[in-house]
Amino acid sequence: MPASVTSTMSVLTLFPGLEDIGPWYCAEVHGLTEAQLDFAVPAPAPEWLWWSIRRQTSHIARVFFLWLFSLWENRLWDGAPPPVHDLPSILQRPPEGQPAARQLYPHTYAAIDVLLARLDEGIVLTQEVLRRHTVAQAQQTTTTLTLAPRVQGIMVRLQPAHPQGFAPSPTDATQWRVSLEGTGRHLYFEALTHLYNIQRLKRAQGLSVCVNLPRIGYYVLPGWDNDLQEGT
Repeated sequence: MPASVTSTMSVLTLFPGLEDIGPWYCAEVHGLTEAQLDFAVPAPAPEWLWWSIRRQTSHIARVFFLWLFSLWENRLWDGAPPPVHDLPSILQRPPEGQPAARQLYPHTYAAIDVLLARLDEGIVLTQEVLRRHTVAQAQQTTTTLTLAPRVQGIMVRLQPAHPQGFAPSPTDATQWRVSLEGTGRHLYFEALTHLYNIQRLKRAQGLSVCVNLPRIGYYVLPGWDNDLQEGT
């Protein structure tokens, strides 16, 4: 892409599919019963069966806020972050010594309509941030993440989906340098992957899926646990 274009084009134009994520999630969960939303099968079942449709939705809703407000801190908002009245509750961490919940606090955010609303809010905020940066600016704007060993392993699996802006330090594998462009791509790919898992959970219950997902991102990576070879 010519430098003259990247100097003026908003980085949001690289992720047109972001605007589809909210409607796609709504379409897939529409009309499901509480039992269907909570269907899950624990280990030793395949990992994609461990989290229910409700939890998949809760997780991805939290992920948008986690990246925008925690991992990037306040750097994306020019010192004036948008008012999110319950942000501390959204980013709530478990007590010391307990495993990370990796979802919105279930006693507060349980209804699927509430989860979808928070997902929509996170997407809109992401679009706002990306819209304010050109492609060149988003590639040059970076943050450094210090990762625990488990998260390092996850990031290594995800990296092949990123042509740039999502890589470990060459001298310290615990330090990952992520650009704003890489962040936008990660959030889009993460949302697609959990939506793909939701579709698999529906099929496992004998339910039809609603959306023909684009075959891009994490869930189509070589070695990923998927059933694409079966044409589904």
